[in-house]
Amino acid sequence: MSKCLKVLFLSYYFPPAPFIGCVRTWSIAKGLSRLGYEVTVVTPQPDTWLNADNPPKVVEDCKKEGIKLLYTKHYLPQLIPGSVKSRRDFIGKVWSKVCREIAKKQHKDPYIGWYRAVEEACAHIKPEEVDVILATGSPFFSYDLAKKLSVRLKKPYVLDYRDPWTTDPHNVVYQEEFEMEKDVISTTSAVMIVSPSWAEDKDKQHNLGNRLHVVMNGFDPETLPKIQPTDFGHFAIVYAGTFYLPKRIITPITAAMQKLKERKCPHPVFLHYYGSSPEHVLEEAERFGVSDQIVIHGRVSRTEVYSAYRGAGTVAVISTVDAVGSVADKGILTGKMYELIGLQVPFLLVAPQESDIAIVAKNTGLGTRFSGNEIDKIADHLMEAMNGWKPEIKNTEEYSWVNLTQKVANILQDAVDTYKPN
Repeated sequence: MSKCLKVLFLSYYFPPAPFIGCVRTWSIAKGLSRLGYEVTVVTPQPDTWLNADNPPKVVEDCKKEGIKLLYTKHYLPQLIPGSVKSRRDFIGKVWSKVCREIAKKQHKDPYIGWYRAVEEACAHIKPEEVDVILATGSPFFSYDLAKKLSVRLKKPYVLDYRDPWTTDPHNVVYQEEFEMEKDVISTTSAVMIVSPSWAEDKDKQHNLGNRLHVVMNGFDPETLPKIQPTDFGHFAIVYAGTFYLPKRIITPITAAMQKLKERKCPHPVFLHYYGSSPEHVLEEAERFGVSDQIVIHGRVSRTEVYSAYRGAGTVAVISTVDAVGSVADKGILTGKMYELIGLQVPFLLVAPQESDIAIVAKNTGLGTRFSGNEIDKIADHLMEAMNGWKPEIKNTEEYSWVNLTQKVANILQDAVDTYKPN
């Protein structure tokens, strides 16, 4: 490293926000700081979030690691009522619904309230205070903010794709977003993306060449070993996170539980759901006659989810139930999988055979893959797990953020070394 780089990191999702994307953003910030980089994270104030995960500890940890925090306001919280604090009485809920409908009709990003807040927070930043700008998405308008800051400060910017944006199979993408992506990619120094399949697809879209880098997600080896397991008192199948109907659904698990019931499985089996989509789980459980085997925990802290993982008989990880997925489907690498690798917890994977996530699962030995229609095989595997089957664990250090952060550092350094302002 030629000098101590100053990194301005635009990261909507950052601790204490209780979301899986924070594992990546925290790990990058901490890792870069330990490598000698001066990292300033631009992120919403801790009291923005519902179910914030121990804000005082986050502030303490950032101070310990030498990470500077540039907190922002958050306007229009009513556009994302399930994530950030907003008025929750009857009038507030009605107003939130009206605002979301208006935003949808106008093709507005629901996170647009953060855009203005970042502009305000960064207005005072001077060129000498920054060497490189790193923006992580989603939300993807942070890329547009990064480009504007780059123009004003005459510094390079790097884009980090945690999701595929315009090729995301789970979201509706508007023409304005395709145009924005083309614009921000045209002048970025580098693009980092979490999946080889998504990288190949993104290169076909934008001809990125050597500006494109695959930086997978990973786990923090310092945090996860301290997690104590939840004592469920029975064989627990744990699923944490959201669903994207009709591709990412709980159906293969509830259908397999029905098979176990038909086989008169001697072991008590329960599905524990952690997240904000209980309706889907309850509907599928009722459809397959296993409603009495469902426990809904709601949205909880990441620490509680980690404890559940460690205490589970198995953890369900679902990318798509389609047996043959699209390129975008094959590139889905859910962040929870890396947590499970770090915790060395076996997981039941529902994904296409040739997908990136299936390759990682096989490489570590921790994941056992099935297609969404292989219900009997899933039930067989659950029986084996209940009877003491254990995976052969291998190659987990490949996915440690200790190793991955060095790659990020090299990308940022190269961006600075090769940057030529207009």
